[in-house]
Amino acid sequence: FANGDERYIFRNRHQEVSARYVRSFGDPEEVLHRLSAGYGYVSDAFSEADLQDFADANVDPGSVSQDPALLAEDRTFSGPFVVYDRIQAEFISINYVDRFERIEDFNLGPQSSVRLQFAPEFLDSTDDVVLFTASQNGGHQFSPTAFIRGEVGAASRIGDFGFQDSIIRTEAKYYNVLGIKYLGPLFIGKHTLAANFSFEYGEDFDKDRELLLGATNGLRGYEDRTFTGNKRVVLNVEDRFHLFENVFKLFSIGGAVFADAGGSTFRPVGRLFSNEIYGDVGFGLRLGFPRASGSGVIRIDLAFPLRNGPDGSGVLEPRLFISTGQLFTGRLLSERVGAEQANVSVGQNR
Repeated sequence: FANGDERYIFRNRHQEVSARYVRSFGDPEEVLHRLSAGYGYVSDAFSEADLQDFADANVDPGSVSQDPALLAEDRTFSGPFVVYDRIQAEFISINYVDRFERIEDFNLGPQSSVRLQFAPEFLDSTDDVVLFTASQNGGHQFSPTAFIRGEVGAASRIGDFGFQDSIIRTEAKYYNVLGIKYLGPLFIGKHTLAANFSFEYGEDFDKDRELLLGATNGLRGYEDRTFTGNKRVVLNVEDRFHLFENVFKLFSIGGAVFADAGGSTFRPVGRLFSNEIYGDVGFGLRLGFPRASGSGVIRIDLAFPLRNGPDGSGVLEPRLFISTGQLFTGRLLSERVGAEQANVSVGQNR
């Protein structure tokens, strides 16, 4: 993608299968250790898009590059792996975080995960490589209603050509449930201050991998997938307020005021912070459904860019965005996609 539009279309045939044996020991209510051993097979085959692919994607073939040099190389990784996980249980239960009055559980205890896979050529791998991924997370409770969670992770492929398709990343989540607030005698809702930060740094990415940024994952004032690169940073701050609960025993009503900042680039990381940061401010409506499975949220945001964007967005030009779920939640990436996929899935925009 480039400036919110496709810059190259290709076909990807992805196959993945694995099997493992898992052994756990320790006290699940204190510290749990988990060892896994198994065999994994992952294969990606790439080919140029045909006319039907362009039709399915609703893209004019003449509007994108046809350069075959942009096509990623086929790759297969097949071999045994081992995984070690350590989980220390320090759970807190709190509401008015992401799902209105629904109580949510968050583990603030330290958690570690390490995975190693040996994928040799004689087992049908493309090259003799070692696949490595690791993550560490934890949190801290400042008060009964305020906490922070964070995670760091790294992944790489190590072979004859050194480190390839490598990434390091970090993220942090801060929540402070402020409770009922008044403006003079006027009730203005139950407020929660929420903040999200993430940073990813990629090196020698495969050609099908890039770090996208836009309306759906960080910058609401710009089109989806406006920014792309192998380095990405995002900061979001929201004041979420909850006004009416369980209206007609069907839904709850709230809103938010917010500010976003971030960027993504292939240029040096110093350039990212000096010249590639964009931002927006705005406000929105939140509709919660506490009786629905998962307590879903509908989000309607109106954002105003603070800088002209490469997608054609002008300063303070309003952009309306409607979606399900919060832009960010208190869940860490390893909890949303799994500890082993938290690093390798970043930038795989299938």
